[in-house]
Amino acid sequence: MTYVEHRYPDPPRGYFERMSNSFFGIPIGVILIVLPIALLWWNEDRAVAIEKAIGEAQNIVVSIDSKSVEPRHNGKLVHVTGVATAAGAIKDSALDLSFPGYLVINRQVEMFQWKEIREDKAWVYRQTWSRDWENSDHFKYPQGHVNPRASAQSDSLTAKDARLGTFRLDDASLGRVEANIAVQWNNRATGMREILPPNTPAGHSLLPGGVLYRGKSPEKPQVGDLRITYTGLPSGSVLSIIARQSSDSFAPYPTSNGQKIQIVRYGDHTPQEMFNDELSNNSFMTWMLRLGGLFGLWIGFMLLLGPLSSVLSFLPFVGELVEGAIAIFALVFALVIGSVVIALAWLAVHPFFSLVLAGTALLTGFGILYLRFAPP
Repeated sequence: MTYVEHRYPDPPRGYFERMSNSFFGIPIGVILIVLPIALLWWNEDRAVAIEKAIGEAQNIVVSIDSKSVEPRHNGKLVHVTGVATAAGAIKDSALDLSFPGYLVINRQVEMFQWKEIREDKAWVYRQTWSRDWENSDHFKYPQGHVNPRASAQSDSLTAKDARLGTFRLDDASLGRVEANIAVQWNNRATGMREILPPNTPAGHSLLPGGVLYRGKSPEKPQVGDLRITYTGLPSGSVLSIIARQSSDSFAPYPTSNGQKIQIVRYGDHTPQEMFNDELSNNSFMTWMLRLGGLFGLWIGFMLLLGPLSSVLSFLPFVGELVEGAIAIFALVFALVIGSVVIALAWLAVHPFFSLVLAGTALLTGFGILYLRFAPP
C-alpha cells in the first residue's frame, strides 16, 4: 500500500554558511564524546554489579511451595513455581472493555501519522503506522503535517485479585512477565457490535486477527486513525518467581551491593535456569550499550572534525573525499577511545584481576629483559 510522501530538499547554501554551520557542531561533538565515555564506564560497572548480585542470589535462594505461606521464609529470597489465577475481570476504561480470565492485558496502540525523516539532504514526510507519537510541532515543515494526539495510549493492565497458589501477585510482579498471547474475543466470527459493549466509543470496527480499528476505512487510513491490539496472559498460566517473600506476597530482594532481585518468568523454571537467563540478558544489554556508546563517539568525532570538510568544500571532489576520510578517521578514533575506556573500566571493577594481570605483565617483562641481557 502506497501512502502520501512529501519531500523538501535543502536550499542551496553558500560556502561561508556551510562553514559557519559546521563550527556550531563542535560543542555538540564535544558533548557527544564526553557523554558516551561516561556511558561506557558506567555500563561496565553496571554489568559487574549485576553479575555479583546474581552470584550472591544463587547461593541464598530457597525453593518453596506455592500452596502454603511459611512465616519462617519471610524476608528471604525465595523461588516459587505454581499456577497463577485471577477470578475477576480486567477493566479497560479507555474503551470500556472487560477481559475475564486474564492475569495481564496489554493494550498496544498504533496511530497513522506523519513521520519526519532526514534523507539525501532533504526533509521527507511520510504517512506511516507507528506506536510512538511524532510531535509535529517540532517538525522542520509542520504545515500540512499535523499529527493529533491519540485518543488512547498503549498500556498494561493487571488483575487486582491475582494469586500464585496462596501468594498474592502485585502489579510489579505481573508487570515483569511477558503477556504476548493474542486475546480471543470469542469462539465465532462476529461483528464488533456483537462482541463489544454498546457503550464502546463509536467509529471502531473489528479487523481480522482481533485488531480494533478506529477510522472510516482500514484500506484508506487517514492521519489520526488507530489500530488497537490486545494481548494477554491467561489465568491458569504457570509462573516461576524469584523474589523476597513479603508476608503472603513478593517484593524485590536487596543484595549486599545495592542491586534488587525480582525475576518472573512464564512457565516452570528452576532457579538456575532463571539466573542463567538473567545473565544472558545482562550480557546482551552490556553489548548493546557498548555499541551505543561507540556510535555516539563516532558521531561526536564526526561533528568535531566536520569543519575540515566545510573549509575544503569549495574544491571539486575534494570536499566529498575529505568527508569520507573524516568518517573513517572518526570511526577509528571512536573504536580506539571506546576500547580504551571499556578496558580501563573493566579493569577498575576487577581490581584483583587487574593486579594479577599487572603482575603477570611485569614478570613477563622482567623475564624477557633477563633472557636478553643475562650473561651467557
